[in-house]
Amino acid sequence: MRRLPVGTVIENQVSGTAYRIQAFLGEGGFGAAYGAFHIDDDGDEYGEPVCLKFTSDARVWHGEAFFAGLLHDHTNVVRQRDAFPTMVVDGRGTRMVFAIEMDYMDTGTVRDACYDGRLPWPEDRVVRKIRGLLQPLSLLHNMGTSHRDITPGNVYVANRAVLKLGDFGITKTGFKKLGVRADAMAPYYAPADIGAFWRPADDIYQVGLLMITLLSGEETGNSVRKVEVNPLTSRDYGLREAIKKAISVKSQRPQTAAELADLLPRR
Repeated sequence: MRRLPVGTVIENQVSGTAYRIQAFLGEGGFGAAYGAFHIDDDGDEYGEPVCLKFTSDARVWHGEAFFAGLLHDHTNVVRQRDAFPTMVVDGRGTRMVFAIEMDYMDTGTVRDACYDGRLPWPEDRVVRKIRGLLQPLSLLHNMGTSHRDITPGNVYVANRAVLKLGDFGITKTGFKKLGVRADAMAPYYAPADIGAFWRPADDIYQVGLLMITLLSGEETGNSVRKVEVNPLTSRDYGLREAIKKAISVKSQRPQTAAELADLLPRR
């Protein structure tokens, strides 16, 4: 779908709630994201800003709405407020698209933090914050589900440095490369040994890259070598070994978020 102009009014076709688009925020595995405000019957804006995400793909919308809704109350997930169909005008006339209303994360992502001076973090903070992020990821893994997009541009840094999982648009149950290819949205962060399926162990690889990013203050992709972890970590703390295992070949990685959590230092 074409980019929506600032000022576009969006109506929830189910509840009648209306919004006005304020800014284009970006695109990801789900689709396009915009900052918006609620508007009343007189067209006046009210309340705090929200994030509206749009896709024309009903399957992607159902997946995002389901998984974000399932984890609605979890501290380490960007909160979904609503999901609804709506009508927009583009070059082909008026058509239906699918929207999700989320919390507006004005504190930005890990990628933003790499460039605005909030990173790097010390090892103990990385361990604490990654433990939190692993909690909702563990719930997904226990259901046989992979997130597939645990990348600096899709993990948000909220108040008090809480890490929050964002876009669930390419989250899949069953892992087979159907619909959106497993490495299509973030090839720079995909392990080389995905094979025919993306499994929870491949999420763990991305968490390993994320930990290196948090420690170094620079986005780290799949070209990283284990030796590069050494100057970022203490030999006797335990985080070094956990990261190296996370970015190992699939058979040597922790296979789930719970297994990685068990490897992280507890002091």
